[in-house]
Amino acid sequence: MTYIVLIVAALTLLLAWWRWRDFYEPAYLLRREQQEQPESETQPLYEGDDMLRHYNKHLQLSVVVPACNQAAELRTLIPVLMQQQFEGKFEVIVVNAGHADDTEMLLEQWREVYPNLRSTAIPSTARYIAPRKLAITLGIRAARSEWALVLHPGCVLHSAKWLSRFARYLTDDCDYVAGYINYDDDGTLLARRAIYERLRRQQTRWRAWRNGVLTGGEAGNYALRKSWFMQHQGFADSLALPFGEEDILLAHHGDAARCRFVVSPALRVGEEMPTRAALAWQRVELAETLRHQPWRVRLYAWRNALATLSVVALVALVAVYAALRLWADGQAATYTLQAWPCDAAIVLLSAAAAVAAIRTMHRGCQALEEREFTLYMCWHALWQPWRSCFVALRRWMHRRDFVRRALPAALNEQ
Repeated sequence: MTYIVLIVAALTLLLAWWRWRDFYEPAYLLRREQQEQPESETQPLYEGDDMLRHYNKHLQLSVVVPACNQAAELRTLIPVLMQQQFEGKFEVIVVNAGHADDTEMLLEQWREVYPNLRSTAIPSTARYIAPRKLAITLGIRAARSEWALVLHPGCVLHSAKWLSRFARYLTDDCDYVAGYINYDDDGTLLARRAIYERLRRQQTRWRAWRNGVLTGGEAGNYALRKSWFMQHQGFADSLALPFGEEDILLAHHGDAARCRFVVSPALRVGEEMPTRAALAWQRVELAETLRHQPWRVRLYAWRNALATLSVVALVALVAVYAALRLWADGQAATYTLQAWPCDAAIVLLSAAAAVAAIRTMHRGCQALEEREFTLYMCWHALWQPWRSCFVALRRWMHRRDFVRRALPAALNEQ
C-alpha cells in the first residue's frame, strides 16, 4: 500500500509539473528577450533601430474604442491615447453604443481638438446583436487602415510608447496580435485573486498558441487585420451569444502560424478592478463560451483541468499517507524504521512540488512586473476545482439567459 501511494504521488507530481510549465516557459523566453533587448521609458524610442523607425513611419493604424455609456472612462483614455509617441499616422475611432450619457457631447468637443479622432454610433433601434459586437464591427469597417487595434474605455495606458511597441509586431505574416492586459493592483485580496486568474489564463493561452491551438483572446489590447476580419464575416459565428466574440473568432478562423501572443510588460495595458459580482459572472461567461468552441480547444481545457486536479490529488495522497503512517505508528507505539525511505520520498516530493510551483510563478511575475503570489497560488490551486463546480452550476441555472433572440426572417433573407 505504501509503495502504491508513492508511485501514484510521483505520477501526480509529474502531471502537476506539466501544468506549471504554462508559467515557466513564457517567463523564461520573456526574461531572455529582456536581457537581449533591454528597454526602459527613458530610452529613446528608436535608438539603434533605424529599420523599425522606417517601418513605423510608413505604417497607418486605427484604434477602435467601443463605448457604451462610458463617458467617464473616455475622459481618461482619449487624452492619453492621443499623446502616444508614434512616427506613423494613426486614427482613433470611438463607437458610441449607448445613448444614456454625455458621450456624444464629449466626442463633438474632442473632434475640434484632435483631428485624428473619428466617431460613429449604433442606432438606438438595434435589437438583435450584442452592442459590443456591433460596435467593434462598425469600428473596424470604418477603419481607414489595414490594422485595427481594439481597446475598451476601461483600459489604462501606462506608457506613451504603447502604440509604437505594438506596431513592431504588426508584420506581414500576422493576422492577429494580442498584447498583455491585466487589472491594476489596488492592494485588496480581490485584486490579488483577479490578477492571478487573468495572468494564468493569458499564459495558458500563450502556451496553447505555441502548441498550435488557439483557445481565445482577451476583450481588449489586441490588433487584427481588417481584411482578415471581413473575410470571415467578423463575429458571425458568435451572434447567438452576447459575449465571447474574440474567443470564438480565433478558435474558428484563426491560424496559429499567423497569430502572435505577446505576454510582455512592454505591451501591458491596465484595467480598473471590477466588482466581485462582475468577476464571478466573467467566469460563467468563459465557461459558457467554451461550450461553443471546437473540440481541440475543449480538449486543451480538459487537459488543464486534469492538471489542476492533479495538484489536489497530490495533497490528498500525502494526507492519506500521513494518516496511515500515524495510525500504524500509533498501533505499534513506536516509529517503524523500515518505512523511512518512503517517508523521506513523500516529504521530498511534496516539498519539490511546492517549491517548483512557487518558484516558477515567482519568475513569471517578475518578468511581467506583477505582484508576487507565493503561497496564495497553492491555495488557489486547491480551491479551483470546487470553484469550477460552482461556476458550472451557475451556468446551468442561467442557461436560458445566454442565447439571444433569433433574427427575424426578413433580416435573415437580407
